[in-house]
Amino acid sequence: MALPKGVLVMPELCHGCGGCLLACPDEALLEVEREIGSIESGEAATDRPIAFHSATLDVGEARATPLIAGLLETEPSADMVIVDVPAGTSCSAMEAIRHADRVLLVTEPTPFGLHDLELAVQMTRAIDRPMVALINRADLGDDQVRRYLQTEQIPIVAEIPFSRAMAAAYAQGRIVAEAIPELRERLLPVVRRLGSERSL
Repeated sequence: MALPKGVLVMPELCHGCGGCLLACPDEALLEVEREIGSIESGEAATDRPIAFHSATLDVGEARATPLIAGLLETEPSADMVIVDVPAGTSCSAMEAIRHADRVLLVTEPTPFGLHDLELAVQMTRAIDRPMVALINRADLGDDQVRRYLQTEQIPIVAEIPFSRAMAAAYAQGRIVAEAIPELRERLLPVVRRLGSERSL
């Protein structure tokens, strides 16, 4: 930021575009590495080992994209890698799905769900990724989401009805698929199909 008596540099607002280096006539600026968060790795305690990687952005940092890129570089060499993407269509979400084989769009049959779904479809198409959809709380709302997905030729791979038990398990911080075994049995074939088939 140029002020009357000098230039104020705010590293936490840097987006890494290089514009300031091009604009500075005296080449007085240097690019340096700066820590913006941390990446942790571990193994989930399930019936079979599942590698788990997580990234945490430091408080006050405005840009998560480099951290997500760093996290994706730690991907294990496995048959299937699942990336949990931030909600919405921000730069973070786009970075997270940029190299995905397929994007699973999770939506719900409400006007708000349809609005966000339309934006997510536009984002996913902008980076040319194939997509499928899952409708959560599928027995509520109306058919606008289903009609939209049919019109856009996006396959619906599963529908999950509303469940108070599921909401309670989530509120308690439990893994819903473990708390409700029938949900696990219902979704496991879908996950296997997504991992084994190039297209649906």
